[in-house]
Amino acid sequence: VSSVDPVGSEAQLKDLGASVCFKLASYPGRISDTACTFNSTGVLCGCLKLLISLIEAGGNNFLVEGSPHILNTINVSPWSDEGAKLVEDKPLIDLMGAIFDGFISSSKSGASPVCCDVDSRRLAFNAVASAAKACGEGRGYTILAKKINVIIANVAPSLRHKWGQKPVVDGSNNSRNTANYSGLKNQGCTCYMNSFLQQLFMMPDLRENLCSAELPSSLRSTGGGALAKGDALIGKKISLHWDSGQNFEAMVEGYNADTDMHTISYLPIVPGQQVGQHNQVPQPDFHSLPRELPDEFILSEGRPGKETGAFEICPSSNMARTSVAGESSQEGPDAGPTEELKESEDEASSRKLLEEVQRTFVNLDEARGRCYDPRALVEASHCLKLEFDVWQQNDAAEFATKLLDRLEISLKKWSPSHFKYLTHKFGLKTTKQKICKECGLKSNREGDLISIDCQVRNKSNIHEGISAMCEEELMDGENKVGCDKCNKKTNTVLRTAVSQLSDVLVLSLKRFDLDYTTFETVKINSRYEFEETLNMKQYTLEAKELLEAAQPQERKSETGSMMDLGESDAGNEEDSDPLAALPDEDYEYRLAGVLVHAGVAQGGHYYSFVKDRTSGKWYRFDDEDVTPFDPKLIEQECFGGKMKKETKYPNGHVHTVESEQFANALLVFYEKVKPSEFDDSDTEVKESASDTAMEEEPKSIAPKPKASNGYEVFLPEVKKSNSTHSWQSFLLTDEFQAFVKDLLEVCTNPTQSSEDSMDITPNSSPSPAIPITEIESWRLNIINTSFSFVFDVLFHLALDSNVRRIWTEKMIQLLASSPAFSAAFVADLAKRTHTVYENWIRAYTVECSEEASSYAALRIFSCAIASTVSQPSEQLLLSNWTQSWASQVADRER
Repeated sequence: VSSVDPVGSEAQLKDLGASVCFKLASYPGRISDTACTFNSTGVLCGCLKLLISLIEAGGNNFLVEGSPHILNTINVSPWSDEGAKLVEDKPLIDLMGAIFDGFISSSKSGASPVCCDVDSRRLAFNAVASAAKACGEGRGYTILAKKINVIIANVAPSLRHKWGQKPVVDGSNNSRNTANYSGLKNQGCTCYMNSFLQQLFMMPDLRENLCSAELPSSLRSTGGGALAKGDALIGKKISLHWDSGQNFEAMVEGYNADTDMHTISYLPIVPGQQVGQHNQVPQPDFHSLPRELPDEFILSEGRPGKETGAFEICPSSNMARTSVAGESSQEGPDAGPTEELKESEDEASSRKLLEEVQRTFVNLDEARGRCYDPRALVEASHCLKLEFDVWQQNDAAEFATKLLDRLEISLKKWSPSHFKYLTHKFGLKTTKQKICKECGLKSNREGDLISIDCQVRNKSNIHEGISAMCEEELMDGENKVGCDKCNKKTNTVLRTAVSQLSDVLVLSLKRFDLDYTTFETVKINSRYEFEETLNMKQYTLEAKELLEAAQPQERKSETGSMMDLGESDAGNEEDSDPLAALPDEDYEYRLAGVLVHAGVAQGGHYYSFVKDRTSGKWYRFDDEDVTPFDPKLIEQECFGGKMKKETKYPNGHVHTVESEQFANALLVFYEKVKPSEFDDSDTEVKESASDTAMEEEPKSIAPKPKASNGYEVFLPEVKKSNSTHSWQSFLLTDEFQAFVKDLLEVCTNPTQSSEDSMDITPNSSPSPAIPITEIESWRLNIINTSFSFVFDVLFHLALDSNVRRIWTEKMIQLLASSPAFSAAFVADLAKRTHTVYENWIRAYTVECSEEASSYAALRIFSCAIASTVSQPSEQLLLSNWTQSWASQVADRER
């Protein structure tokens, strides 16, 4: 900079401005987490300092060429398109937008901002402030306030009814950042549910198949936002489900498209009349009581401690309804042929469960930076009829079996191809055989299983557990079994074998068993081993039959089975292996996950170790926390048994204590190395036959109902939630808060300049102070934006007391600096009382549960009112109003 020639320096400064902008434009395309520190603390900070100095030196003059280039390169929308009056300052306005949207905010979903450390963010905000200041007539401040208001409006609805929320800032130390996966919130005792759901979620093909399953849009619960939403609900009566388990009816009175909130009024609750045998107690006139204040919130989310987010439209008297109670009835042209859709109560509850599984998986798949709260899924799981209430701890193995069974009900009815895929994925089949020892008749009975129960008591590994299931039993003496061919009871061999292997093999370790001494359920913590690979060939029916066929004929006649095969001479089997005809790769499995229970039979905690199918890395999913895991520790963490702990004392003695490990595997998940091909030809044939029947009898077949899958229904909600979370993190950074404070300083002290400026021009005279007797529009915009940031975002969070105090004093100082500021704020405060959502007085006097935030807000309100009332003009108006009011009261009394 010092080498700039004063003669012709303008051309050189233009070249410098273009070079700086070209250099800055090269950062967004190749930014990464590993390069963040280098970029931010190195060349990036220097470029931003130069940019600030160029802006302060010449405004538009030195950035005419560079500003359009950086805007087009980073591909953000130009801020100058907001209005025709911005043409004069177009390079500066567009540069503000490029820095704000491309460098310091998270406007691009999934992309990290270029300025990802404190120094670079602070300099970027200074560059934006300098560009806004350089624009004429406050145009830069006006557009900047408008953009910040859009961000606040995006975040505020999610915080409106929440108080004391812990601030979440991107870059903070949380499990999502380290493991790149989201966790599930524990509702208190729902770890049994979370641990299995996270196992299912980590199966990519299964997750995609379940989420893409279609359900009739007209039957989807309204809480999912399928059809009945927006202004279509105005004038309808709805029944909202509360955390207490009760349902309350309300009328929908309005809808705000900007916030996606509905205004409702709860209907009076009239208790049932109790009529005695000799007298009747008169009921009070509930209609004479004052109405409840209307409420405004997002129906699908509810409010903490009140609504759960689940609601149904109450059918009107003239509305024919064929679905079961508790489902939403849709009206309008998009509703589809609802009258033709019928489902039993059991089918309806299963459908709701599938919906919530879809919602949970879509959120876990798309949500960034936070855990998901599956409260609605827990509520929908009541239909599983677990041993205990869903809010209490249950057996994870029981939940797994019943969940998959329930999902099959809805999939079979509404998405047959997805049902077939689920049965293919977990479609394990076993065959129980009866073999008559006299005639050799075999009777087969095939059954479906989701998991294989492996005995733990007196067993040491999964092979012994599976062998116990497949071992043969000779029924003789009094236990003979009837033979259909012999027409009498004969000595019979009973055996079980696996007749069809599934792609996902779930082994359920029976660690909970009955103690026959105390007749209480106890947990068996003995050591139980399992390997990384598992070959299931020896346990299959085809393997048993091959081994049986390879037996000598005389041994077959003696046993009629392969019970004594293990005692045959080894030399006879060395020549040829009967199972060699079965390729090992068709029966090979690899370990994919372990679900662990830590505790005793009466209580404990569940969590999962899961393998990422893409990267091969292992992770520990412990409710909200997701952290990397070393698979070498599986033996230590999952096998159970006893562990020795040595304590060495200074005198050289070693004390060894052997303790029982209470954390051990409960469910073990294996995946086939060579998955079997999925063939849905049967479904296609059925659909083809259905289409043919429709062509032959078009009048008798109802049209196919409009359907939607989980991605179509829930993905927009998740993307909106991601955007809200990203903007909330942006608003809560220390640099943004300092930026807003600097803007407020500009309103009262317009001569302030950036401390990081570089003086590259010889002349620079300070601007005269701007009088504040009358508020200019740009000043009013900045002030209103600041108050909205404080009352709609900041005071809703669990702030440090010092931060809250600083902001409170800042607002009070601003109001005290000018009566015009106070009058404008009071006018806006009064205007807000005509609304529900924007009513700050109601929010901080009636609804706020944080005493410190409520006290701080009331201090600001009282300061503004006192400052306004102290003005002679306001006192005169107040005096005239009180006299008029007193006169009206006197006239009524006469």
